Amino acid sequence: MHRPSFGYRAGLGLLSLFMMAMPLAYVALVAASAWLVYHYTFHVFPELVSGMGVRGGRAMIFVWLAMVSPIIAGVTVVIFMLKPIFFSLVGFGPARTRAVTREGEPVLFELVDHICDAIKAPRPQRIQVDSNVNASASYGAGFRGIFKGELVLTIGVPLVSGLSTRQLAGVLAHEFGHFSQGAGMRAQLIIAAINLWFAKVVYARDAIDEMLDEAIAESETAFGLMLALASGCVGLVRWVLWGFMVAAHTASSIFSRQMEFDADRYEIALVGSEVFVTTGEELHLLNAASGHAMEGMYSLIKKAVMIDNIPRMIQLCRHKMPSDEVAKVKQAIATGKTGLLDTHPCTRERVEAAQRIGQAGVFTIDRPARELFRHYDALCSNVTQDFYRNAIGRLVNPSELQPVDQHLHVVMHSG
Repeated sequence: MHRPSFGYRAGLGLLSLFMMAMPLAYVALVAASAWLVYHYTFHVFPELVSGMGVRGGRAMIFVWLAMVSPIIAGVTVVIFMLKPIFFSLVGFGPARTRAVTREGEPVLFELVDHICDAIKAPRPQRIQVDSNVNASASYGAGFRGIFKGELVLTIGVPLVSGLSTRQLAGVLAHEFGHFSQGAGMRAQLIIAAINLWFAKVVYARDAIDEMLDEAIAESETAFGLMLALASGCVGLVRWVLWGFMVAAHTASSIFSRQMEFDADRYEIALVGSEVFVTTGEELHLLNAASGHAMEGMYSLIKKAVMIDNIPRMIQLCRHKMPSDEVAKVKQAIATGKTGLLDTHPCTRERVEAAQRIGQAGVFTIDRPARELFRHYDALCSNVTQDFYRNAIGRLVNPSELQPVDQHLHVVMHSG
């Protein structure tokens, strides 16, 4: 089975070193700024004062302001550069998840076991489901999961509604391919945390920012001008850090795209290049259908209406999608281009790579994927209730939900 190339492993090592250097460079910038403030305050400023002698007049007021302003601006900049260091690298707490068990869904777990064994990937410790048109591999419990090796597979139930068993098996093989990228997955989690931290440094505003803005707005004295200078210096620092952030995100995006190409090879080896191509196309169409479904459901929420089955709604939107919209989606795939900051390569490039491989695949079962789940209808209901709990902020009683078919016309005309 496919093994990551030497170039992949070397790239991972270089990226890890680069990403670790970014926070260190930030700390060095803070230290240099603090040293400049210290040097000016205790060495340059006293010499300027002693060289002035005893003078008076209004002009001297401006001279004094000019000499004191760098101290105030410098101290403000250092404070604003220090406060992001105390931000947590992990930004959000764990989201609500809904796990499935081996006892409850034995066929699914048997398929997962066979796929993992076939591509020599570690088995997940947990399989969970949600209402997204997506599947993902991750470590459970953040950084704790990295060290304990707690692999988690998440399957969006709308994928189960819209794909065949063969297509879904290919998607799972792709995610298990990520499981095989043990060092890469660990590095990606840390890299994502560093990228999030840089985004907070550049964009996050807190009470200190608000206090500075209010002090500038309310002050009509020379002190207000000095604070405005300080605010300008803070903006300049954030601009420099924006460059750090873009550099870090660009480097991590390049490697992330390579990880996706690498995981694609596991999918192709299992189900073949042809099925890989049709699955990619169907995923785009399901996502377009999901967009219509979400718009319609949010418009229904405003009317205090909630439907009872989101995966079915997305499936119906897909089946009733107008032919001209299907053509637009296919055209977008055919002409897609990968951006420098994209974390995933465009589908066109992935399709071309799969066609160059030209593999037939070994998994040929082509039944509806929903047949893998013993409690499929219950899962649809459960993930729908989870969606509404997140959307409106409270638990939803199943009696509040209304049949999809009663409101399909609203959803179909929402786009």
